[in-house]
Amino acid sequence: MFFNKPQRCTNIWSKNVSFDLYQATNIRLPIFKTSLVLQSVFVLKNGQWSLADPIYTVLNSNFKQRLGNVWRLLFISICGIALLVGCGTLPNGRRWGQDVTIFPDWQRLGKAALDAALSPATWVPAATALALQIDDWDENISDWASDNTPVFGSQKNAADASDILRDAALADYLITALATPSGNNPGEWVVAKIKGLAVGYGAMQVTRNATFFLKDVTDRTRPDESRDTSFPSNHASKAATYAILASRNIESLPIPDGFKTALKIGTFSLDMGTAWARVEAKAHFPSDVLAGMALGHFFWRFHERCLLRAQSSQGRRTHH
Repeated sequence: MFFNKPQRCTNIWSKNVSFDLYQATNIRLPIFKTSLVLQSVFVLKNGQWSLADPIYTVLNSNFKQRLGNVWRLLFISICGIALLVGCGTLPNGRRWGQDVTIFPDWQRLGKAALDAALSPATWVPAATALALQIDDWDENISDWASDNTPVFGSQKNAADASDILRDAALADYLITALATPSGNNPGEWVVAKIKGLAVGYGAMQVTRNATFFLKDVTDRTRPDESRDTSFPSNHASKAATYAILASRNIESLPIPDGFKTALKIGTFSLDMGTAWARVEAKAHFPSDVLAGMALGHFFWRFHERCLLRAQSSQGRRTHH
C-alpha cells in the first residue's frame, strides 16, 4: 500500500490505542516507547490516522513511491528499534538533549560563531569553492561531470539519486536521534528528545533560510540554464546539516568505536553523494554544492555551541 498525504491509515493501527503513563514501569518502558513512535509517525486528523508532516516528508518522494511498502516498513521498523534501545545515559550521567539552553549569553553567541567559522568542515569547502573560480575550473568540472556522468550514468539518474540520498540523510538523523541515550524515565526521555530534536530543527530552518537568501542575492544561473537559483545548493546544505546532526548523535551511542566510525563514513557518504549527484544532474556547479556544505556545517556548529552544553561523547546503558 502506498502512503499519499490525503490517504488515511485506519487499516494499519487501531484508533483506540491508549497507554497509561502512570503504569509505564521500567518493565513496560519498551511498550511505552513503541506507543510513542506510533504517535510520532501518525497523527489523528478528523478522527482518522494519517502521516505526520515531518515523517511524510521523509517517506513521500518519487523514489519511495517506486519502492513502495518495503521502504516505509523498514523506516518505521528502524524507528521503533531505535526507540527501544535509546535508554540509559551518557557517561557523565546526563541525558542526550537534557542540557539544551534557549537563552545563550552574547559571549557564548560570539564564541559559537567564531568556532563555527574556523571549523575545517566550514572553511575548507568554502575555500575550495572560491578556488574553483580560477581559470573556469568550476564550469569545466560541471561540464565534464554532466556530460560523462561517471557515477550515476545519466543526468536523470543523478537528479533522482540526489533526492534519494538527501532523504536518506534525514532518515539517518531521525533514527540516530531516537537511538541516543536519554534516560529510563518515560517523561524525562520525551522531554530530552524534544529538546535535542528542537536544536536540530532550528539548525535546519536557519540553514534553509540562509540558503534561499543567498540564492535570491546571487541570482546565479544553473548549468542547465533552467533558473537563476544555482548558488548555493539547497540539496547540499540540507544533506550536510542532516549528516552532521547524525554524526553527532552517533558519537553518543553506546556502541564500539569501530562501529561508530563505519556509521559516520556511511553518513557522510550520503552527504557527499547528494552533492556530487547535483553536479552530475547539471543542476549545480561544484562551487554551489561546496558552499551549501559549508553553510550546513556552519549553522549546525553554531547551534550546537550556542544551545548545547558540553556532553560526553559516548553513551552508557543502564538497566531498566
